[in-house]
Order: sequence, then C-alpha cells, then structure tokens
Amino acid sequence: MSKKQPKLTPWFPANVEPAYIGVYLKEFGGSITDYQYWDGSRWHYGHDTPDKTIKKLKQNPTSWVPNARRWRGLAVKP
Repeated sequence: MSKKQPKLTPWFPANVEPAYIGVYLKEFGGSITDYQYWDGSRWHYGHDTPDKTIKKLKQNPTSWVPNARRWRGLAVKP
C-alpha cells in the first residue's frame, strides 16, 4: 500500500519567504526534496514527512539555512 501524500500549494522560488510559520516541502534540485520547518525568520532541519519534521525539531531545534531551489506549503495543517 502506498503512503498518502499531503495536499500541497504551488511551488514558490527560494527567494520568497513563506508567509506563515510551519512545515514546507523544499526542493534542492532534481528529485531531492525534504520537509523543513520555517519559524518565521529561518529554516530548520527537516525530514521526509511533515510529522517526522516536527518531531525532529522538538528533539534538536538547530537552525540551518539550506540552499534550496524552491519550496511549497502544505495546503492543510499537519
């Protein structure tokens, strides 16, 4: 059985900051993607699912500004 993918917004360029705090899907080039957490001013390390991203943030809130190509938001709150 395949995992159900969350509903997502359209893609935004990396130079546009998200309007809301939360989890976003980031693309680093090609098919390399990762969910990361935006705290309103910077990105935090993420994981391969929104839930794992939140769990990882709680365990280690280290900040990191990745060099992503673009990002998209979740259309619904996880």
